[in-house]
Amino acid sequence: MKIKKASRLNSSIEFRLTAIFIGLFIVISIIFSSMSTILANKITKGKDLNHTQQLSELALNVISLKYDTSIQFTLDYSYWSELASYTNRSHRDTATYKRLLHHLLDYGFESISVYSKNEDLLFLTAQPDTVLEIHQHINNFANLNNYGDLDFQIVVESEKMYVIATRAIFNEENLFQPTGFIAFTKHIDNFFIDDVSSIIGSKLELIPEDNSAAVSFTELPSIKGIFEDIDDSNNATFRLIANNEKTIPFKLQLQRPHSDFITKELLTLIVFEIAIVIILVLFFFLILKNYVTKPIVQMNQWLSNDPSNLEPFQYPYDDELSSLAQNIESNHVSLMDSLQFNQDLLNAISDIIITTDEHLNITYCNPAAHNWLGKTPHYITGQPIDFLLQVIKGDTPSYWFAKVFNENQSYSSVCTIKSVLSESDSTITANITVKPIEHGKRAVAIIKPTVKSETL
Repeated sequence: MKIKKASRLNSSIEFRLTAIFIGLFIVISIIFSSMSTILANKITKGKDLNHTQQLSELALNVISLKYDTSIQFTLDYSYWSELASYTNRSHRDTATYKRLLHHLLDYGFESISVYSKNEDLLFLTAQPDTVLEIHQHINNFANLNNYGDLDFQIVVESEKMYVIATRAIFNEENLFQPTGFIAFTKHIDNFFIDDVSSIIGSKLELIPEDNSAAVSFTELPSIKGIFEDIDDSNNATFRLIANNEKTIPFKLQLQRPHSDFITKELLTLIVFEIAIVIILVLFFFLILKNYVTKPIVQMNQWLSNDPSNLEPFQYPYDDELSSLAQNIESNHVSLMDSLQFNQDLLNAISDIIITTDEHLNITYCNPAAHNWLGKTPHYITGQPIDFLLQVIKGDTPSYWFAKVFNENQSYSSVCTIKSVLSESDSTITANITVKPIEHGKRAVAIIKPTVKSETL
């Protein structure tokens, strides 16, 4: 029995509507959360943050693998001193110079420049037409009086990016005062630009920078990449930073219509969410129609049929509604049986029963009263009782009911009365009792004949 009740509960309208509401709420929440997350990622450039990490790794690879400064600049001092001693251009054709130069060029540097305190800057490679003002950079480095192992800068000139690595040259006799400086340059060629562009997915533009503002440092192995900021023009700036929070001026400008992009994404998202909401609302109304409105309409049509010819309610899609209809039908049958019993009982009563309202208009009369008055219930109901009864002997009906409505007392008497509308002789002598009913709003007159006429 409990299992049957549980099964009926699970199939009830309330249970299914509750499940539908919960399901729709969950679906809408998931959709809007997903859409909001997507939009948030678009606006906050979540994808660009991942690109930034890739850029960091790529920049580190360019610096550490291609130039490998941790190996290249830890050679003994005599090596640099020997190279710096070739200040005479005639010495550049010697085998020793070529060997030294070839060894350095194996690391991928394009130009090697030496600056001595006693002589001008000399270009030791075959590219004396480099656009970089190496002399100025070396002078700037020398004026810092910071003679660490390596000074490292990334600069941009003529829309090209270069790496400048500078170090001091010392004699073996004096390790504190440099005899000169040597600078190595490397152009960051197209492979780097192409790789960066492929990661970003948009055009890459190098931003020229004031070289004098470049910050240099000596802890090259501690370089790492960070994403710095997004300025007002929606251009991302990428920098390299050391563990000591010193930075290398390495900037990339992302040429992308950020505002238009976000507007397009936002409009697409709004249209999509509106479409989803409309679909869900239509789906809800469809369910509401099939599971609520349609059953109620069919139930109403079924109840509107003739009660005397009421057929069993048929709705195969809802057990609970069918059960409700069965209960209504069962109660209807019981009520009809009760009404028939009461009607038979009233027909068996020979006393005349008439009820009136406070205006003495007839509201009900039993079958015995219909027969005595000689008119149908439809004609009698609503008529004044004084209009239907003629008192031959005794008090008038107005007096009967005045005792009830005005004095709130019952009335009893013996009167001789007749029906005004009856075509036959309806004169009777009867015991008349009038009592209030429905809290004094109506009264009932019970007329019990003591001498019956032939019509009764």
